[in-house]
Amino acid sequence: MDKLSIGFIGGCINKQPGIEKDRNYISILKNLLAGEYRNISTHTASYLSYDQLAEKAISFIAGKRPNIVCVFIRPFPLLPLHKLSIKYNTANNETGWTLHPGLFKKGMQWPSKLTENQVERPFVYTPKARISLRDMNILAGMPLMLHRWAMKYLDNIFSEIQVACKKTDTQFVLISPPKSPGSVMGDLVCKRTTYYFRQYCLINGINYVNINVLPKTCFEKDKIHANEYGHQRIAKLLHEQIHNMPVYRKWLSSEQLV
Repeated sequence: MDKLSIGFIGGCINKQPGIEKDRNYISILKNLLAGEYRNISTHTASYLSYDQLAEKAISFIAGKRPNIVCVFIRPFPLLPLHKLSIKYNTANNETGWTLHPGLFKKGMQWPSKLTENQVERPFVYTPKARISLRDMNILAGMPLMLHRWAMKYLDNIFSEIQVACKKTDTQFVLISPPKSPGSVMGDLVCKRTTYYFRQYCLINGINYVNINVLPKTCFEKDKIHANEYGHQRIAKLLHEQIHNMPVYRKWLSSEQLV
């Protein structure tokens, strides 16, 4: 084996505005691995809504065939999965509202339009109260067990990705959502999701990186995007996880024999 290929599936963090390419977590990770391994290639992909993730990831894995694929649990499309009432754009480009589909359908279905309103608009930072209508909306969904619906929905998606990884002998690394310091309920959702999937990955033999532990000093002023220090910390956590993979040691040994 003469090359290590790593794929990253997430959002804007892969090519984040305001972060120079050589200071992005991917470049930092490559530099960390360069001391142990040569010929490292990286590939990126993004998703807006979780209903797109399984198909995109499976196609990405089959096409790029990376040795490792790292999938971020994105907080932006994560929060709507927990809301009782969800805003969306109608066919006439007007604003519509609907109740969570999990309240009416037994199947685990989530239309993209219920996420698009939140993730497709250009992000503009405006200071907000930590407790807002969004928080009340998430809180209203908790007695109806929408948080459990959301975890089961994501569970199904990651199970599909794991099957695809096994077919191509790809190491699957799942990355937790970060903190959401700008929102009380958003932060709780990210924390619950982090610990749910830590246990899920432990049971299912999936590599897991917890970036929810990163402090507030790792965020930009908007309390959403990682700053340069945050990118450094993410790269180091990924490096530690990759370095500790038993299969990675085999790759490294075979590379050193070349």
